Order: sequence, then structure tokens, then C-alpha cells
Amino acid sequence: MTETIFILASYCIGGIPFAFIITKLFSKIDIRTKGSGNVGATNVLRVLGPLPGILVLVLDGLKGFLVIKFAPQNAVYLSGLAVIIGHCWTPFLKFKGGKGVAATLGVLAGLSFGYLGYAVLIWLAVFLIFKIISLASVTAAMLLPIILIIKSEPIQALIFITSYSALIIYRHKQNVRRLLEGKEKRIKFSKQ
Repeated sequence: MTETIFILASYCIGGIPFAFIITKLFSKIDIRTKGSGNVGATNVLRVLGPLPGILVLVLDGLKGFLVIKFAPQNAVYLSGLAVIIGHCWTPFLKFKGGKGVAATLGVLAGLSFGYLGYAVLIWLAVFLIFKIISLASVTAAMLLPIILIIKSEPIQALIFITSYSALIIYRHKQNVRRLLEGKEKRIKFSKQ
């Protein structure tokens, strides 16, 4: 019973829409009506700039990290899945949430800094080459389970991390379509 309650609580914690909250605090706008309309760190970064974007990234990651750190031992992976699902389909904004990347990074950090390290290294390598956040996110999500297979990680970790990755890829389906069409936006760094 305790595990079930914690998993449900994890979903609600994941649903805390920091992108929505931070944009309201910084500018009084509704992030769902700006940019891509996504309730996540990348859209906040594009609409409001680096400081609010990084703040959202950190807070969304913290949701996943704290859930894993406080989860009952036999509900760790399910709690991680619940917090990511809550982030993607928040009950607080009519189930319109983010794409799950930051929450997943937090979950990975809570499970193993090694898992986080693999994901971040892949993400950085792809982003530095192409300057496309969605491409970096999808590539990291695709390659992380393969790395875990190569590293002979426990089957339970592999199953759940693969499900986390699948969620990220699913949430990026429109981005993948734009990538295939050559229309996905790059991040541009202004020279000052």
C-alpha cells in the first residue's frame, strides 16, 4: 500500500509544471501560448532566455532525483516512471506537460550517476555537433539502453530505463518529423 501511494505521489510531483510557474514569475506569460507551446525547459529557454530555462531544467531534474532518493526500495523504478509520466502529462495543466528529458535526467541521477553520465555525454556530443536540442535528446534516449546492454547492467534497470527512453522518443515525435523534413530549429548563440 505504501508503495502504491508513493508511486501516485511521484506522478503528482512529476506533474509540478515548473516551466509554467517560472514563466509566470519571470514574465506573467503562459508558456503554453508561446514558442512551441511545450511546458518544458527548452521552450522556456527559447522564449525567456538562459536563466529561466536553466532554472526550469534544474527544478524538473530535481523532481526526478528526489523521487528516486525517497522511493521505497521495491518501487524505485516504477516511481521513476511515474514522475516522468507526471512531467509529460501533468494533471495540473489539463495533462499538457513537457517532453520528459529533464525529469528523466533527474531519475537517472538518482539511480546512478553513471547512467546520467552516459546520457549527458551522448547529449552533449550530438548537441555540440548539430546545435539541435531535440536531436540530442532523442539520440541520447536511443543510445542509452544500448550502452546499458553492452555494460551488462541489471535486467530490471535495462527494462525501466528503456521505457523511460521510449517515453522521451514518443514525446518528441513531432520533432522527429521536423528533423526528417529538415525544419527543426537550431539553438543559436548570439555573439556579444
